[in-house]
Amino acid sequence: GSAVGEIRAKLGALKLPKTVDDVVEEALFEEPYCVAVRRGHPLSRKATVTVRDLLTVDWVLPGAGSQRRRAFDQLFSNEARRPTSCIDATTVSAQLAILESSDRVTLLTPLELASEPRLSGLVALPFAIPVSRSADGLTMRSDWRPSPFQADVLERLRDDIRRRGLALCSKRSRPVEAVELRHAS
Repeated sequence: GSAVGEIRAKLGALKLPKTVDDVVEEALFEEPYCVAVRRGHPLSRKATVTVRDLLTVDWVLPGAGSQRRRAFDQLFSNEARRPTSCIDATTVSAQLAILESSDRVTLLTPLELASEPRLSGLVALPFAIPVSRSADGLTMRSDWRPSPFQADVLERLRDDIRRRGLALCSKRSRPVEAVELRHAS
């Protein structure tokens, strides 16, 4: 059995360091970031948004070290200057409050925009971000075996990802034994 409070599996961004050998990851889906703004934002009226446009607006971002912050830094890495006004907001609630009441912008994923009711007042700008993002999936202890209930929850999660058309075409790691991973064809 597991010790009290011991984590055996988690769902989220994959970031397995190569030096860890008692953990496996199963990539489930990938999606890029998008630049999100409140409905009616001046940039939302443009047919195409450029990096130069994004240099002129104020941003609200999570703190340094987060994957989104690294993506923001990478987005402007080839520019001579960077946006001059950035608010660090560590909670999603704070970011949303700032976005809904200002012309600031942030990085989100299309799935977050589509599935999170608190984000319904936000839209994605017509801008393809040339920054890669880690796949999302399951990170599990290599010796973990899910209970029948846990296996059912995981399979329902995989089914939902396939139904939404987000499933990756190739497996990047070994799935947990006793839980079959089927991919959309």
